[in-house]
Amino acid sequence: MPLFEAEFGSFGDTVHGVIVASILIPSVLTGVVAGAVADKISRKYAISLGSAIFAVGQGISAGAVQSIGMLVAGRVIAGLGEGLFLGVAGTYATEISPKAKRGQMLFLIQLFIASGVSSGYWVCYGSSRIHSSLQWRLPFVISTVLAVTVAIASAFLPHSPRWLLLHHRRADAERVLDKLVGDSVEDMAERREMLAVAASPKGSKRAAAVAMWRKDVRWRSCLGIGIQMLQMLSGILFYAVNLFQQAGLTGGTASFLGGGLTGIFILLGTIINSLYVDRFGRRTIFVGGGAAVGTALLVIGSMYASGAAYTEHGKWVVIVFIELYAFSFAASWGVVTRLYSAEIQPSRTRAAAASFSVATNQLTNFIVALTGPAFLARSAYAPYFTYGGFTIAGTILAFFLMPETRGHSLEVIDSMFNNQAVPLAAPLPFSAASSALVADFKQYRERRASRRDSETLPSSAVGKEGGAGDEEKREDPREAFRREMREAGQFAGREDAIEE
Repeated sequence: MPLFEAEFGSFGDTVHGVIVASILIPSVLTGVVAGAVADKISRKYAISLGSAIFAVGQGISAGAVQSIGMLVAGRVIAGLGEGLFLGVAGTYATEISPKAKRGQMLFLIQLFIASGVSSGYWVCYGSSRIHSSLQWRLPFVISTVLAVTVAIASAFLPHSPRWLLLHHRRADAERVLDKLVGDSVEDMAERREMLAVAASPKGSKRAAAVAMWRKDVRWRSCLGIGIQMLQMLSGILFYAVNLFQQAGLTGGTASFLGGGLTGIFILLGTIINSLYVDRFGRRTIFVGGGAAVGTALLVIGSMYASGAAYTEHGKWVVIVFIELYAFSFAASWGVVTRLYSAEIQPSRTRAAAASFSVATNQLTNFIVALTGPAFLARSAYAPYFTYGGFTIAGTILAFFLMPETRGHSLEVIDSMFNNQAVPLAAPLPFSAASSALVADFKQYRERRASRRDSETLPSSAVGKEGGAGDEEKREDPREAFRREMREAGQFAGREDAIEE
């Protein structure tokens, strides 16, 4: 915006990245401890506190005068608050939602995030026409007002019943459930299931931040962190204006208009996701959406690499695929990632693990935001190939490693992960061969144990034709196993594999 440059001066791609990313590192720091804060003061008060801090930071940025340092300082403070409420909001919505509505409740959060993104583009588009410093201050002012509203309103929300149970406040939890849960047979069964899960003594004595790395929870924590990082490695959507300028839309008005349309596509994708997240399931949407996002990015990269993007028709192909990328992301990874990483955790570690995974999301976001402008300036196609490659790799991993959680209560999901160290959604390519090998080895051990037992029996019990002579004729169990494996062709005659 011209009056922003008049206030702070112009700067290059690196400084641009630093200013954008300055809100993210503080968000990472508070995101790591958000779970502990939420476990201590409750989910709703952690959201309220984070929103209040965010409002202070945005207010400082709105009042910055001829000092880029003051603007960045405001963003740093805002980031401290952002890490708190982003790290806890998903956990809170997950814990107060009936299993049949949990996806839709997380959708509501993402719907307002998408609405904020969309309206943010359009607010900037509209304020760019103001001929005073409100041209760039107005977006900060609106953000401050909204944050104050959330900070005040959050204090009047009900506590999470699962948080109350963890703090041994059963009577309070039942009163909250009276407001949140219906009276159908299924609702009452879910209520009894939740109330039957007592607070874990081990979890109460041990910090949740440590407990999330215990053997029975470690895999879920790594899975949640992994998909949160992959979500941000899927691209640079917050630089939509830069993407459209690179594609050939000229002038500030055209680029802002392009950003505004992207916001609308994000909003539409989020709404469509809400209609299907509890119908198709988390894994299906994550895998399908990842394939669409990755394909769109690779197509755009190919257009730039081949030079086709620089023709008149090629330019519009790139623009269409940018919008397809934005729509596909919002309709899949934008919602499912945060929902899934929160609901796979047990109650005692949910806040800590969910906030930690959001913190890693923000850390990855920081790296992408910091390097984005310079990366785009250095190469037109490399960013799309890089982020497209990450997305396709993440989609393949999710196909095998993300068990479906749709339709299950949080307690059932907990038991599902407890029963298996690494529950698979689909057999790994090498798992069938390894399973056959394990089965053969188990059969061999059973036969060897059976022969060993028969050798300990009295000679009269060996068999009707048995006797001392039979024992001498009995084949060595190891040799018998080798012979059977050769005959079966299990190892294609490889003696070293048979011996192993």
